[in-house]
Amino acid sequence: MYSEHTTPDLAGNIYDAVNDETLWPIFLERLAGTLRNAATNVFVQDLRHPGGAASTTFGTDLSFICLLRQSKYISDPWQTAESARARGK
Repeated sequence: MYSEHTTPDLAGNIYDAVNDETLWPIFLERLAGTLRNAATNVFVQDLRHPGGAASTTFGTDLSFICLLRQSKYISDPWQTAESARARGK
C-alpha cells in the first residue's frame, strides 16, 4: 500500500538490486504490493548489444513464462517488425 515513504523506499530497493541481482524479486514484490497488482516484471536490454538483456518477474505463472520464451513471435519486444521479418520471426 502507498504511503509517503513508499517512493523513497522503492527507489532504495532499486539501487540495492542494481548492486545485488538477487534483490530484484524483493523489489518487484514490494512494487506489486504498492500498486495492488498480482504481478510485476522488469526487462532490461542494451540496445547497443542485442545479446545483452535480462528480466525478472514476481507473481507471474512459471508455465506462462516458459510458453512466452518458446514463442517465436515474442522474442524481442524492441525489434521492429521489419527486422523481425528479416530474421524470419
